[in-house]
Amino acid sequence: MNIECQAVLERDFSLLGSRALDLSADRILVRSDTKVNVGDDVLVTLRLPGDGLWLDAKATVSRIVESAAGGRDRCVALAFSPLDNLGEQLLCDSLLDALLEELEASDGAARPTA
Repeated sequence: MNIECQAVLERDFSLLGSRALDLSADRILVRSDTKVNVGDDVLVTLRLPGDGLWLDAKATVSRIVESAAGGRDRCVALAFSPLDNLGEQLLCDSLLDALLEELEASDGAARPTA
């Protein structure tokens, strides 16, 4: 997954990252070189997969993932604060639609054509 987003630290609004590599109903993994600490509060705006709607959420840094073997990619895992009912529904529907599209694409690729 490559998801457009804006994640900023709540304390000073400095940019944490603008690309997410993974998304679930309660977490997002953002590529970032910004120095942060586990527990830092973050404001996230992300474009939902598929429909292009934007979702605003609060989150907390839950993990810092350093790249292996001297690689360049460093990521920050963010745990969403509880979303309102509409935000949670939009996110879950978007994730389900993206999964179904992926399954349909892989299923079609695996079938021989006549």
